[in-house]
Amino acid sequence: MLRSVFNYSGIITGTQTVVATVGGLTSFEGATAREIVATTNGTNTIAGLTTTISTEVKAYNRAAANGEVTNYGAIVSAPVTVAGFTVTSNSKTVYNPPWVDRRNTLSAGQQITQTYTGTTTTTTGGLFGTPGSTTTNTATISDVVRFVGIESVTVPAGTYQACKFENWAPATPADVTTNWIVVGSGALAKTLSVSSGGTQLIEATSLQLNGATLSAGR
Repeated sequence: MLRSVFNYSGIITGTQTVVATVGGLTSFEGATAREIVATTNGTNTIAGLTTTISTEVKAYNRAAANGEVTNYGAIVSAPVTVAGFTVTSNSKTVYNPPWVDRRNTLSAGQQITQTYTGTTTTTTGGLFGTPGSTTTNTATISDVVRFVGIESVTVPAGTYQACKFENWAPATPADVTTNWIVVGSGALAKTLSVSSGGTQLIEATSLQLNGATLSAGR
């Protein structure tokens, strides 16, 4: 189990706690996949409006020995409270065909463009118990991933050796999101997103793996 606490600054401010647990193999849309459950709780403020977040994401994938990860889809439960009103949202995304994430196979300086198609069915509950609505949307996404290399990164949680990845959409190459992933544990230490809309910084203030504080330098 990986427990991470993040501080948000920039366009969005606030804190979030994420607990991720790797489960066993199960069936998802006819495929045998590993279920990874991540719960997120916290508050975010944007443009003066504070939102209470409590989500559960169940992701279904299979990791190969060479680092490739085949993604089959996800189920998301996301009740959101804004100004005292709570709206529920439940969605299921299915990738057809399943797509293979190859970022972990890259050498320093290499990049890859990954394109995948997902169909998402979302059911949203209405306010005050009124009936909600169900929508289905199919979208194709292209993402460029560049592995910059391994470097030291310092965040409030500590100093770690991390894999640095840059991501951007082919249509907007100036809008770059950079992630620092701790070597060995796969924990997210830091995210920096720079776009025309502003800058967003997310930093880990606490990282725990199986109940123990993640050691600095790892």
